[in-house]
Amino acid sequence: MDNLFRRSCLFRPKWDEKHFANGETYGEHTVRTAIENSTATYGGDSGKASPPIHGSASVCIADVQSHPVEWLWRGWIPRGKLTLLEGDPGVAKSLLTIELAARITKGLPMPDGSHCERGSVVIVNAEDGLEDTVKPRLEVAGADIQRCHWLNFSLEDGLQTLVIPSQMDALKKKIEESKAVLVIIDPLVAYLEKRINSWNDQDVRRAMAVLSQLAQQTGAAIVLIRHLNKKEDVKNKIYRGGGSIAFIAAVRSGLLVAADSHDSNLRVLSTNKANLAAASTPLLFGVESVEYHGEQEGMPRIIWHGEQSQAARHSPSSNVHERPSPLEDAKEFLLESLEHGAKEVTQLFGDAHNSKISLSTLRRAKTELKVKSVRNGFGDEGVWLWKLPPTG
Repeated sequence: MDNLFRRSCLFRPKWDEKHFANGETYGEHTVRTAIENSTATYGGDSGKASPPIHGSASVCIADVQSHPVEWLWRGWIPRGKLTLLEGDPGVAKSLLTIELAARITKGLPMPDGSHCERGSVVIVNAEDGLEDTVKPRLEVAGADIQRCHWLNFSLEDGLQTLVIPSQMDALKKKIEESKAVLVIIDPLVAYLEKRINSWNDQDVRRAMAVLSQLAQQTGAAIVLIRHLNKKEDVKNKIYRGGGSIAFIAAVRSGLLVAADSHDSNLRVLSTNKANLAAASTPLLFGVESVEYHGEQEGMPRIIWHGEQSQAARHSPSSNVHERPSPLEDAKEFLLESLEHGAKEVTQLFGDAHNSKISLSTLRRAKTELKVKSVRNGFGDEGVWLWKLPPTG
């Protein structure tokens, strides 16, 4: 320490001057005090290391203190990382996250019996109402409501509260204030910035990188919900997520909810991607309706039915293939791109190129989907648009 300080720009002549009654120099006293009051060490030989300085362009790996992965739900949801929960519409993805949130706020064992750390949760939901859906479901699930926090979709002035990746401050503040261990964003695409092309790998990776950094900084497990596309004949479900493959590539854990092939009343929760642990055994659950404040239709609640049998997990499927064809990719690209209205052809061509879809395949998809070409404007000012055919 003495040698390091002497070589630094902080060194002054008083370092060697005696300043204390016991005969210690200023430098000797400073070094002794630092050693007695510090638990961090420097250097690779000590077996311990000080944490790197965050924000630096690089760091020596020997200076990094290693530690095991922390889990919110061991084998399923890691702390300080991103988890993607996917499934078809109507398979109870949102209800599942509510059920898990309730367990976490009470510190109850997880569905497989593993330990659960008690903590607060932050829910960001663009599809369900807080008063008539989210809070009642939390209450029915037995949540500690005082540990549940909600981030409004927009402020009073109409500005959206969370925009990924450009506007994250409100979410970060809520996580830090509540000391949340779990964050649920439902669905992810509702909060992506408009300029983010969900079919462009680079766009998606930039957005996901900011989310990943937020999870790392706060230590919270961030669970993102995404709907699957309509390609039910694709065997490898990693390729069924809407948009770019970069969504599932960027997360450390991918979870899948699907209907049980042997019992239509049950759902299967399985790991679709596991970077940090071996794939967990799939779990079965059902949904029951329970009375809520005298309402006739009641409120849904999840009931767990244990592990899925090995025979069911390995049952053969027919008419399936590993990944979608280029034509199917192009058709999905057009359906998603034109879902909210017509788009300029030049923009579509550029987005398709960035998504590795050839123009010839794109035109074939246009023909099969009966997409219309429309001229907007006249002369040099006119542009060609593509739009979906009318439905019904």
